[in-house]
Amino acid sequence: MDQQHQFNLEFIQLELEYRKGDDYMIEEKALLNVDETRAYLGLGDTMTRQLMRKEYFGLRIGCRLYSSKILLDKWIGEQAKKKR
Repeated sequence: MDQQHQFNLEFIQLELEYRKGDDYMIEEKALLNVDETRAYLGLGDTMTRQLMRKEYFGLRIGCRLYSSKILLDKWIGEQAKKKR
């Protein structure tokens, strides 16, 4: 087997391993629940819930709290720009 084929096989194996993880599933969802938002942001439960209630990316469906993944990513970008 030549080097290119070996590289392709290794890449495919890494991609399959990545897709098994929780992070891959989070990237594919439009709405994140509190636990997924907390994991995505790397924050504690209390701070995550405060941000989800205060900032525009949080929304309620019934009595459950969710984050819009698109709006959350936009908000993160805005926060990064403020720090410059």
